Amino acid sequence: MILQIGVAGGIAATLGQIAPNNEVLAQMAACVLAGGGLGTLIAKRIQITDLPQLVAGFHR
Repeated sequence: MILQIGVAGGIAATLGQIAPNNEVLAQMAACVLAGGGLGTLIAKRIQITDLPQLVAGFHR
C-alpha cells in the first residue's frame, strides 16, 4: 500500500509540475486506459507459471 501511495504522489507531482491543459490530460488518460487494458488482456492470457513468456509478453 505504501508503494502505491508513493507512485500516486509521484504522478501527482509530475502532473502538477507540467500543468497540462484538459485536452492533454484527456489524451494522457486515454493512453493509460488503453495500456492498462492491453496489459490486463496479456496478463490474463498467460499463466503466471509461465513467467518467461509473461515477461516477454510485456516487453514486446
